Amino acid sequence: SFEGMEASTVKETVLTTATGRVRDLVTVVHCGDELLMVCSPGQAARLFKTLDMFIFPADKVVLADKSDDIAIVTLIGSGAVAALDAAGLLGEAGGPANQRGAALA
Repeated sequence: SFEGMEASTVKETVLTTATGRVRDLVTVVHCGDELLMVCSPGQAARLFKTLDMFIFPADKVVLADKSDDIAIVTLIGSGAVAALDAAGLLGEAGGPANQRGAALA
């Protein structure tokens, strides 16, 4: 569950079928008033369709595929945090400074 998740926190989870088969390992980032779900390359459309089947209008949940709007960059090494900080990409408590746009990606 993502309820109670604080802004700028990250959780990893596995999406499974009804029989327990793994659909994908996803990373969910809490971006203030939205959640960004990052899935494996090429899986967004399939997962979007699957998740959409479980959302009711009363849930007030909107799915949007932002695959074309974002890029994922991984920095590895002891200087990674300093590089992000120097570029102005760290917000409070080392979290992302830009918390716009969140959805299935």
